Amino acid sequence: MTTATQKMTAAELAALPADGLVRELHGGEVVVLPEPSEDEVWHTRLCDVNLAVGAPADVEIHQRTGVHVTEGEFYVPDVLVVRRGTPFHDGGFDASGVVLVVEVIGPDTLAADRLTKPWRYAQAGIPFFWRIDQGPRLVALRLDPTLGEGHYIYDHELVPSEDGWWTTRGRRRSTWPSSSPRRRAAPGAEPGHAVPSSTTANDSGPSTSASASPAAGSEASRMRAIARRGRA
Repeated sequence: MTTATQKMTAAELAALPADGLVRELHGGEVVVLPEPSEDEVWHTRLCDVNLAVGAPADVEIHQRTGVHVTEGEFYVPDVLVVRRGTPFHDGGFDASGVVLVVEVIGPDTLAADRLTKPWRYAQAGIPFFWRIDQGPRLVALRLDPTLGEGHYIYDHELVPSEDGWWTTRGRRRSTWPSSSPRRRAAPGAEPGHAVPSSTTANDSGPSTSASASPAAGSEASRMRAIARRGRA
């Protein structure tokens, strides 16, 4: 990652002309994220599709969309799950409506994705944090209410199978977070702007048994077929 010497607010960052670069704020300082590798793009897409299959109807799934974590901390995770109606402004969603953030670990983002960001996400009360390490391996963490705000604990690990599903010990399992996230309302929050999501769940029923939308199911089938062909 490249850190600029200048400091900005989220509003000033959002006002910059579009140039194809993805920028974050770390302590108010501008950080330019590196271009993701082919593998990182693949892992992000696979996670997105797997999440969409089990997602409840009241959430949206986005790729590389910003989150206002704290003042001076604006992050752009690889995958983001938010509740519908979460306020969106200055290029990102309020953390109060975020259910899950996923960071795909790259060589240039290792320290931030494994240390700094999880700590900040936990402090903001985001219930679930997942990281996808090289291998690949999905490590799922969740807030532990017994430890108070700001502490994630290990939940489980998953690896991708040959047919494109994230699995544990060779058996497919639901990718959706297994614990019910704590609902946190932002006091006085106005209805938010919903930006177009990369995959938007539109099914019904509880998160543990929700069926996929036709679009998500079709995309998942296509991704599994690609996986069998060795990502041809």
